[in-house]
Amino acid sequence: MPKTFLESFIFTLIMASLMVFFMSAYNALLHAQIFEWTLIIPKAHAYWNELAVAFPLAFLFAGKVAPRFVHKHIPQNKPLYRILLTPFFMTLIMAPIMTSYVFIRNVGIQQFNLFLLLQNIMYNFVFAYSMQIFVLGPFVRLLFVKIVQFKACVSQGLLKPLSHVYTEYAIKLALITNAGWSIYMTMVD
Repeated sequence: MPKTFLESFIFTLIMASLMVFFMSAYNALLHAQIFEWTLIIPKAHAYWNELAVAFPLAFLFAGKVAPRFVHKHIPQNKPLYRILLTPFFMTLIMAPIMTSYVFIRNVGIQQFNLFLLLQNIMYNFVFAYSMQIFVLGPFVRLLFVKIVQFKACVSQGLLKPLSHVYTEYAIKLALITNAGWSIYMTMVD
């Protein structure tokens, strides 16, 4: 989908941001074993730490390795396999690394439990792959297509950039407000 470096950067940033958010929420709810969104709020500071690891990992490593592997081993005439296996290999790379990172950061090396880590990796892989295929993958692709279409319309001159639209409205509002203030002041005097 992304064709340029900037488009790839934006697509990966959106996908990584949403995946880190939903995976953090999922893990908070999974380990609390109750459904309370208030448990996620104290973990909000950890989001930026996790995103700082997940985004470069996805952009520089997994985002390069997974598509290359799929394009090398899956024939061109099987697009459904390519569509399903690219997120599979992305998740296969990202889920164990990110789960291990968060597990060690939260539990520490002293209380490290390999069985519990492997169990978390399995749970996180299933959830992350499901989110990639059914929820976030389609949503981010739709959002990305809308962003690229808007950018193309602006570059072709079909639409004005939002900054110009906001500037025009701000000037009109200032003129209306100023005129209204002048009228009000003449009425008061």
